[in-house]
Formats: sequence, C-alpha cells, structure tokens
Amino acid sequence: MKSTTFLMVFVLAVVTTASTLADKYTGKMGDFISAPAIVEARIVVLGLDPEVRALAERVRSNMSKNSEWLQTYVRELHPGQEAPYHQNFGVSEAEYQLLVKGIRGLNLVPVGSATLTFEYRDDDTLQISGLPGEAPFDQIIYEPVSDSILCSYGTLTKSEQTAGRLSASEETGWTGRIWKLRRTEDNDNANIGFVLGRFDKSGQNILIHEVKGRVDDQPIDYHYMLVWDVPSR
Repeated sequence: MKSTTFLMVFVLAVVTTASTLADKYTGKMGDFISAPAIVEARIVVLGLDPEVRALAERVRSNMSKNSEWLQTYVRELHPGQEAPYHQNFGVSEAEYQLLVKGIRGLNLVPVGSATLTFEYRDDDTLQISGLPGEAPFDQIIYEPVSDSILCSYGTLTKSEQTAGRLSASEETGWTGRIWKLRRTEDNDNANIGFVLGRFDKSGQNILIHEVKGRVDDQPIDYHYMLVWDVPSR
C-alpha cells in the first residue's frame, strides 16, 4: 500500500512539474503553440486566387471591347443590385459565380514560406525565430511571467484576447491574443502589434506582426502574416 501511494505521489509530481514547466515557458502563448517545436509556415497576403484573378482579367478585357453595351447594362441596374450574369462578360455563368464569390471574400494567398523555431532559453523565456526579415528582425522573445514580447521595435507589454476576420469570408475568422505597444518617444510615433491565434474553422495557427507610423523620424509600414498547421503533440 505504501509503495502504491508513493508511486501515485511520484506520478502526480512528475505530471504537475511537466505542466508547470509548459506554463512557465509558454505563458498565455500556450493556448496557441507548443514548444519546443519547428513548424513550416506559409507567408500569406489577402488577395484573389490565381484562377479568380485570371477570370477578372478576362471579364475586364471583354468589357473594354463592349464599352457601349456596358454603359447600357450599368444604367439598367438598380441601386445595390448585384450585377447579373451576361454572356458579354466572356466567361461562363459558373465562372462568373466563382468570380463573384472570390471578390466577395478575399482569400489568403501564399507568397512565400518560413521555418519557425519555438525554443526555450536559459533565462526562462521563449524565443520564436525564423520570422520574415533579416536579423535581428527575424525573431522575438516572449517573457511569460510579465506576458510581454521583446521585438526589434520595443517591448510589447499590453496584451488582450481578441478576435477578428481578415475578409468577408467566414474562412478567415480567427480568435487569438494581441500584444501592443504605442511608441511615442523622441521622433517616434508608431503602433506596434503582434498577434498569435487560430482560425475558427480550420484550426490553423496565424501570426501577424505589424509596425505602422514613424520610427526614428522615418515612415514605416511593416507587416507580415504567417499561417501553419498545428503540430500534433
């Protein structure tokens, strides 16, 4: 009985310690990532799929060849009415519906890739490296105790749960956490944000880093978005 009790206590201690270590290192990021880990991410932008973009170009080309008809067609539309299909668009009705759907909800279009590494550091912080950009912009440090992020533009100390949608498409709805900093000292006037979350439908991870305004008295508009599959634990 004593050995069984000792074994149970030992197992519980191991489980508790492992859980505490995970919380210690990942903090509030632990809702969305696991560490240590290496993941292959896609760098994405909001845009039209190549197929939809090609359809839009075909319609535009045909409209330029039928300008007189187009003027009449537009005049007959009621305010707020969706433009109905017409063969003068130069595409099939099915293709036109695909075009309309694509324009309504912009999709995430891959434009590159990045290998992200999530690793613990000796000072009990979590480092995310492999982000787009040259060193030192290719990494951030997360301090779980203070729930703050150190990036090349400063320390983001304000964090909160958030949710949003990247476009009208339901596929782009996400839930996550944002860390923010308003940099206003000296010649700076910039908003810095770092988002980590998951898409509501696909469950994929999303990471957004954005810097807008002026830094060192220079205008800056720095932005990237990464998406990757959640690794199995």
